[in-house]
Amino acid sequence: MKEKTLFIAEALPGSGKSTKFIQSIPQLIIDNNIVYAMPTNKLIKELALDINVKAGIASSIVINSEVVLHTL
Repeated sequence: MKEKTLFIAEALPGSGKSTKFIQSIPQLIIDNNIVYAMPTNKLIKELALDINVKAGIASSIVINSEVVLHTL
């Protein structure tokens, strides 16, 4: 069984968690699936858009209480 690593970012709002996450995606996505959680649907949508624009990852799947499955 392949060993898995879990990264958790917990800090005050505006401290750069999302920015660092987006910058790290190209290295993390090579052999991994990435799952992230945010406190609101609005933040999830904003982060999905930022991932698409800033990291160039167009195949995000957003699962939230508004839409069961949505491909960007």
